Amino acid sequence: MLNKFMMHNLSQFKHHKLNKHKISFLDMKNKRGLLRIIEAFVAIILVLGVLLYFLSVNADNRQELLGEKIHDIERNILLDVSQNDELRNEILSTNITDKGTSEYKTMIDSLRDFITPNIPEGFNFAINVCTLKETCGLLVAHPGEDFEIYSDSIPITANLDIYDPKKLKIWMWKNN
Repeated sequence: MLNKFMMHNLSQFKHHKLNKHKISFLDMKNKRGLLRIIEAFVAIILVLGVLLYFLSVNADNRQELLGEKIHDIERNILLDVSQNDELRNEILSTNITDKGTSEYKTMIDSLRDFITPNIPEGFNFAINVCTLKETCGLLVAHPGEDFEIYSDSIPITANLDIYDPKKLKIWMWKNN
């Protein structure tokens, strides 16, 4: 009888132990699945992080290249104006102390007519002529804080008849 009792208890113990192992085994499967989900989530976050990093670096490079291109365009325009005898003489002979005179406005209109075909589509520009010592200010309304404004200037110093050095400055920005 004792033997039967022990066998009965032993079988329950074995059964309980097996159930315990089954539960433990199922928990282990769930843990492995949970670990795989966490691994996949971390991998996705890492891939997205790297992707966003490279996209931001690429955007910065594009902005830098745009700035270099605009600077080259401005430099070429200013060199073309400085080498054009007619425009050079007009700049040197114009009195620039009063920017409201018709003489000054005519000179600016001539410069704008010469420069406008060289401005890329989607861009706007402004010009000003001032003395070499003067700070050349932007004479048009500022396009806004959201705009990258690029500027360059060149001295127009003399021709065979006139020595009255001036500075021609150009500003360019991309339209929205």
